[in-house]
Amino acid sequence: MVNFLFAYGTLKRNYNNHFFLKDCNFIGIGYTIKKFRMFNKGYPYVVFDKNGYLIKGEVYEIKDEKIWKKIDDLEDYPDEYDKTIIDIRLDDKIVKAFLYYYKQIKEGIELKNVKYNCSLKIYYLEY
Repeated sequence: MVNFLFAYGTLKRNYNNHFFLKDCNFIGIGYTIKKFRMFNKGYPYVVFDKNGYLIKGEVYEIKDEKIWKKIDDLEDYPDEYDKTIIDIRLDDKIVKAFLYYYKQIKEGIELKNVKYNCSLKIYYLEY
């Protein structure tokens, strides 16, 4: 079973919803393998797009089902967000993690602050 969450927005450290993950194990900084477009409508969301960019985020191990339920509620899953298991590049390995995403663009401003990681030689977006 997959116990990892890929947090790319307000669940990350130093953001307002990080308290949901306070008792979870921080695994590290990772990047999606698939590409996305990222939007901000007061909080970020991503949609799959093969012409988009990788997303940088934080990976957490969540073992408690109650925490998963609270995050599902926060993300208004399955009504607003959907979730899927994706591959995340984490240091020198690939891990599987849940990612919350929108199935289609809804509203908000598209984030285009593309950054470059010299050591990994990748372009990415970060909230």
